[in-house]
Amino acid sequence: MKTIEIEDDVYAHLLRSTVRIGESASEILRRLLGLPEQGRKYSLKHSLKMDRTRYDIAVDYSFTKTELSDCLNSPEFLAQSSAVRKFLYILSYMHRSNPEKFSKVLAIEGRHRKYFGRSSEELNQSGNKVMPQRIPDSPYWVSTNNDTPKKRRMLADALKVLGYDSNAINQAMIALV
Repeated sequence: MKTIEIEDDVYAHLLRSTVRIGESASEILRRLLGLPEQGRKYSLKHSLKMDRTRYDIAVDYSFTKTELSDCLNSPEFLAQSSAVRKFLYILSYMHRSNPEKFSKVLAIEGRHRKYFGRSSEELNQSGNKVMPQRIPDSPYWVSTNNDTPKKRRMLADALKVLGYDSNAINQAMIALV
């Protein structure tokens, strides 16, 4: 097994080129380079720093099946065209999977803002330009006026609060691009 170092922009392009969760770097590169699906397997390891202090996610593409695998590999999820839509889709899936526990996410807040609420008004009162959106198929709302790294942190916090394991959290972080 070989390990290679690549620059961040090349890695970001590789992540954007993923068509399904669990696809190995080698499979992605073979597809992009037009190489046949055979040959010696190489592993690409890269560290994706989400936040200098709290989220350091090692991406090695050797996912085990998790509670989120079916969601993240579903055609509906793969059809989502933006980080906001993917974010809302995952949150909706989490609510459908655990409606009785989902209220725990209401405790997730920033320094000056609430991230989750029971109404758009509740979120709007916590800050300017919050852009609340209803989580599909749920009575909950989420602030969507955050950059993608912040959405990843919010999603990771929600997954932790609901008891998802680190593999599921890693998969969600990678899928939210």
